[in-house]
Amino acid sequence: KRYVESMDFSIDSESLITSSSDKSVRIWDLNKEKKENFSMGNHRVQEVKFVPNSQNFVTAGTNDFLKIWDSRDGSFIRDLIFHKGKINALSFHPEEPVMLSAGSDKYWVLWNVKSGEVIRSRKGHSSQILSATISPKGNYFATAGSDLSVIIWKYPQGEQVIKLKGHKKAITTLDFSPDGKFL
Repeated sequence: KRYVESMDFSIDSESLITSSSDKSVRIWDLNKEKKENFSMGNHRVQEVKFVPNSQNFVTAGTNDFLKIWDSRDGSFIRDLIFHKGKINALSFHPEEPVMLSAGSDKYWVLWNVKSGEVIRSRKGHSSQILSATISPKGNYFATAGSDLSVIIWKYPQGEQVIKLKGHKKAITTLDFSPDGKFL
């Protein structure tokens, strides 16, 4: 069985990008009901996101690194290498060219999307990080994982603000409310 692993709307809401367990990425033009198919080779994509304010998208997979692609023709642009293991989560800063990634290696990483360089990284949990998100104002980010905790971090310093516990099973997803007041 094949299934959709991840999806993301473009900022203008005219396109939807999806990744599948069949190692493909599809970009759907929602106005023309047309799709572009891109094979990812042996890169199984766990997470896919459009890069804000660009013609690119980024994939995170089971093979330790992130890849940036051109959405117009699917051509490969660059690898972003840091993680050791599956990358489970991606999020973009609302105003800066910064991306947050997190994975099974227990690390979160802030990347400069334009240069591909690591801005900051930290081992954030005692087991794999399953979800990560940046707040709507960009002043905080949060991570959650198999260790049953949610941690809120100050952006860009990466300092822990608070660690929240209370779930009885792994936390697989989290997001801030649009006004940033709730998680």
